[in-house]
Amino acid sequence: MIGEAYWATFKYFDMKSNKMAFKKRPVLIIGKADKKDWVVLPVSRVTRKENLDLYYDFEINVSDYPKMPLKQTSYVRTHKQTVLNSIYYFP
Repeated sequence: MIGEAYWATFKYFDMKSNKMAFKKRPVLIIGKADKKDWVVLPVSRVTRKENLDLYYDFEINVSDYPKMPLKQTSYVRTHKQTVLNSIYYFP
């Protein structure tokens, strides 16, 4: 599983509804934390380019990674690693 892309569910604050919500987003698995948990890096579109970090955000293009469900250029956010319990394999 390490080095593969999966889906994960993330909690976020939805400003439109003014409450917490959940969304699925792609992640890259980089390690195993324990029997059930995985260390992952989120994959994001980064709509505000001023939020990109030229050193830590790795650009990935749709044509270079056809098995990932990307619709546009995205970024692996290497400085935003997290541990997740539930992940879903890409169909």
